[in-house]
Amino acid sequence: MPKRKLNKKKQPQVVPDKVVTGPDWMASLPARYHDVPLYCLAIPGSHNSFSFYLDLDSKIDQNSDPIYRQLCDDLGELASKISYRWTVTQSLSLTQQLDLGVRYFDMRVTARKGDKEDLNVFFRNGPNIIRALKEIRRWMDLHPKEIILLDFRVVHKMSSAQHRYLIANMAEDIFRNRMLEYTGVVSGITLRNMWAIDSQIIVFYPTECIFEHICIWPNEHIGYVHPCAQTTRDMVSCLNTRYEHGRPPHLFYCWDGVMTITNDYLANNLDGTLKDKLSKPATKAIVNWVRNKDIRHGEMNVVVADFVEMFDFCDEVIRLNYEVRDLKRYDFESGMCSIV
Repeated sequence: MPKRKLNKKKQPQVVPDKVVTGPDWMASLPARYHDVPLYCLAIPGSHNSFSFYLDLDSKIDQNSDPIYRQLCDDLGELASKISYRWTVTQSLSLTQQLDLGVRYFDMRVTARKGDKEDLNVFFRNGPNIIRALKEIRRWMDLHPKEIILLDFRVVHKMSSAQHRYLIANMAEDIFRNRMLEYTGVVSGITLRNMWAIDSQIIVFYPTECIFEHICIWPNEHIGYVHPCAQTTRDMVSCLNTRYEHGRPPHLFYCWDGVMTITNDYLANNLDGTLKDKLSKPATKAIVNWVRNKDIRHGEMNVVVADFVEMFDFCDEVIRLNYEVRDLKRYDFESGMCSIV
């Protein structure tokens, strides 16, 4: 008697989500991520984000530009050109970076003269920081579901009055009604919670300089791994060491895919540029590193690079959010968001 063939039930095919990159990638994320803390999403970031606006002909603040300070005594006028080539880390404006998908900005601000309003992009006395921040706000109004992280990593030569002036301008004018109020509960920051209160921006600021302002998040809530390396091998080794040990939970976390200039390295490469010698290989390496990571546990959060238009950096980072991930490793605490 012939054996009867058993009818096997066909397993339903899982249709992958369409990957959406570009200016509205957060608004387009699958619904399953709307309640995931932002510190578990993969977010593209730019290193020294405002350096696009630095001017070769601008007056250099010798005290705040370490490359210029190192060279000016020996090279005179040539020092300015060399400094510029080794200072600029971005070739896109803020609007162009945002359109590409960047949502984390590495902010570096210095004070010039004694005027509390004279706050500029760090190093080469770049443009006024207030004008630059207003460019971000104009973009935000066109993309109301995109969340932006502003991280003031460096605030140089600023007095208490200048800190208060900058913070007040952001909270009461530029980003009024869009800044997330400080709650201390990072795990309560999700897309759904932010959208519910029309909040769009989170500002991190050095803890000792915030004067307990209600809408500023102390930078103790964001961590970094920043390789002090001049080769991609050493850079990747540093990133891997942190990755293998695990990032701290309940913090935003930046994986800096950048290399660092040393005095000796600069002396041996005076005719080169940061982009060609360090940034291009570093960005290529961080893209490959991200592609090869097992991101099921949400280890990837903010990934930072120079010249973010290279090697599809932003698209590759955003694409991580569409991988199947097990996020149970993190205890998601319930928390409410509010804005000021």
